[in-house]
Amino acid sequence: MSPNAGARGDWEARFEPVVCVTLTARLATATKAFCNCAVADDAAPNANTCPVCLGLPGTLPAVNAAAVQRAVDGALALGAAVQLVTGFAREHEPPDPRRPKGFTLTQRTTPLAAGGHVQIGETPEGAPIQAAVRRVYLTEDVGRADHARFAGVSALDFNLAGVPLLVVEGSPDLRAAAEVRAYVACTAALLRESGATSARPGDAGLTVVAHVAIRGRGDLRAGPACVLRGMSALDAVERAVAAECARQSAAVEGGGAVEPADLLWDATSAVSVPVRTPTAPTWSLVDPDLPPLVLTSEWVADRRDALPELPPARRARLAQTFGLSGASLDAASVDPDLAAYYETLARLHGDGPAAWRWLAEQALPFATREGLSPREIAVRARPADAARVLDLRRAGRLSDDAAAQVLRTMLRTGLEPERAAERVGVILPGR
Repeated sequence: MSPNAGARGDWEARFEPVVCVTLTARLATATKAFCNCAVADDAAPNANTCPVCLGLPGTLPAVNAAAVQRAVDGALALGAAVQLVTGFAREHEPPDPRRPKGFTLTQRTTPLAAGGHVQIGETPEGAPIQAAVRRVYLTEDVGRADHARFAGVSALDFNLAGVPLLVVEGSPDLRAAAEVRAYVACTAALLRESGATSARPGDAGLTVVAHVAIRGRGDLRAGPACVLRGMSALDAVERAVAAECARQSAAVEGGGAVEPADLLWDATSAVSVPVRTPTAPTWSLVDPDLPPLVLTSEWVADRRDALPELPPARRARLAQTFGLSGASLDAASVDPDLAAYYETLARLHGDGPAAWRWLAEQALPFATREGLSPREIAVRARPADAARVLDLRRAGRLSDDAAAQVLRTMLRTGLEPERAAERVGVILPGR
């Protein structure tokens, strides 16, 4: 695969991507999906294992109720319809030493929820741009192979085997690499804010698989799809999809054909490389040890009522209340802590766009350099203190440069406005 395949080029005028994304997130539970073993990333190898998750003969699994609740919360956040009666199947795949049971327990054939959508942006007229969700279901993770621990042999760590995962299968609605990036970011944010997962793009607990095809502009049918794996971070997702679209278009324009393939994205070299796909068939059967999973409509309704305010609703509220729009509105609404800080600051200052400009131009760049979270910004530059400095600047009692110096010093030191002003040699007018 060419390392330059991701460059933007003339192909975009003639071809259109058709992309479907499957996002898998580790559920935020303390124990595994079908046993009481702890979920912990820092445990010694194979410390968090038991006869159940190792698949030893005579053991019986039991569904983790917390995993079901987290999965339902995530499905509801995506607007999916939760199915009241579902089940688990044993999915047998080609032999893999990372699967101690020899199969994977999954709801893929009888998903927990179906339908739903993710809003990935707006048209210039303000209409929502949405990508559909096909299904949402529970499954379990596999162990990890370590090829460097011992010379000449591979070591297996089953601490993650049986950890509950939530799979969100999308629809082929995405038409650009930027849309794929937005879909991953928005889906992950919805799952995270619903409490289903704590994983963010780029974390080990969140993985992305993209089925990428192209078609001529104006055509209804796309060519064969290639499967891109090995992605998690947003930059990697966007670059990998763009590179694959450029590669496929170059093949078609050169008179060749796109052959379906499994590809692994190498973020270091910015190329995708083919990986060998097992030729043995995959088959499944209903698990005889797990009864059907039966939920009640009342319980599902209670879970829906318990959901916090999610990014789309927060976005609409901030737009209506403070007059934000476009990229400013996107940035202000995506993180709940940042949105809460901004909302308090904007209400105290009385000028929503001006409050956001200070955040975007000074506070957030400083936080990025220093590795500060929105909560830490709120501690160092308390909303009431920042609003006071912004008020003085608006009233002409403090110059723009003096206000900027005071606010930057507050962010850097956590000092109150008067002491921050003294440090930079600025006289702060009285109240």
